[in-house]
Amino acid sequence: MKRSLRSLPLLLLAFAALPLAATSACGKKGGKTEKEAVKWPDAPKGDVPLVVEFQSMDKTNSGPRANLRVFNFTQKPVRQAYFLLHYFEGAKEIKDFPQTQIGRLPDGKDWEDITASAFIPDECTKVTAEVREVEYQDGTSWKAPKKAESTGKTDQ
Repeated sequence: MKRSLRSLPLLLLAFAALPLAATSACGKKGGKTEKEAVKWPDAPKGDVPLVVEFQSMDKTNSGPRANLRVFNFTQKPVRQAYFLLHYFEGAKEIKDFPQTQIGRLPDGKDWEDITASAFIPDECTKVTAEVREVEYQDGTSWKAPKKAESTGKTDQ
């Protein structure tokens, strides 16, 4: 009994170090200790704060899933973003769908990988995203300008 009590502090110290080792091994991006070198896209036109790039499509048992990479061109961490996703089969747009992304969004001047899977048609081969609104962690936000409505009239 005496011997096992003497080894107890060493055992407790070993267990206390486990979370620290797991945290440093995991890093921020899915087990990577450093961010991989990623080529950033060109800065967006106007004051659009985010760029979303299509990475790949996965076919899963629960349906298609799009892998996207979100780049934050501002200094502000993003809390929530609203996108209009455009689903394509080849060069033809087959559907669009609004998506709200909460969490897993990039901090200032950073990027983050996300997935989209809502209502993606099976024939979809590519997804693009139109950034509609961004809410920052500091409580400020950015909204895309309203598009001009078509009147249906043509000049003659």
